[in-house]
Amino acid sequence: MKKIFLSPGGLEVSVLALGTAQYGTGISEEEAFRQMDLYTERGGNFLDTALVYGDWGCAERGCSERVIGRWLSSRKKSSQVVISTKGCHPPLEDMSESRVNADAVRKDVRLSLKNLGCDRIDLYFLHRDDPKRPVGEILEALEEEVSRGNIRYYGCSNWSLSRVKEAADYAAAHGLQEFSYNQIMFTLAEVDERVPGETQMLVLDREYYQYHKETQLGLMSFKCQAGGYFTKKGVGASGFKKSGTDVSGKKK
Repeated sequence: MKKIFLSPGGLEVSVLALGTAQYGTGISEEEAFRQMDLYTERGGNFLDTALVYGDWGCAERGCSERVIGRWLSSRKKSSQVVISTKGCHPPLEDMSESRVNADAVRKDVRLSLKNLGCDRIDLYFLHRDDPKRPVGEILEALEEEVSRGNIRYYGCSNWSLSRVKEAADYAAAHGLQEFSYNQIMFTLAEVDERVPGETQMLVLDREYYQYHKETQLGLMSFKCQAGGYFTKKGVGASGFKKSGTDVSGKKK
């Protein structure tokens, strides 16, 4: 499998990361192990997860992370695989309640480390944003985790372009690492914003794409296959429209 070097830091990762949202819930642990075995046997080394993955079906937080942690331990793969995880997601029972703050960063990082059985997380993303909270407070909390050796690089997911720019300005002014990566929806179909839950997820539009192109801010896409749209027969099952608009503004 083709690999690329992520900057900063030069982490060498597969161009295709393995998503693990359903591990331990929709996908059994046995099947998850089989998938990770096949993926790594074919040269893949990039696993993407999140602390919230599995909270909809497990009694203990971090179901997906814990499945990955057990696989890493049983296969002795910790040093061979790059782990990307996300924290500070709102509680599923109340998505309006923000958890993007310094205390949540500290708690979630430590819980993810425990679940994964790792000494350090390679890429750590804030799963959501809280525009009402000063960006400096959030970045300083992430920098604290870097200084403690708990995470290597950090980024954001579902942050508006204006907030990403604000974070970049703050980091430059205070000598911080700043966001290294942005995980955003960049999909093969047009998102139907009427679908519950999709309104909190930001899509890579033309302006956002241009910013990435100019700044070279690292980009990871999620739902790149439109949530399984191309393996399903109905729009209602996928939450995506059949037609779409690409980042250049042209109809597809």
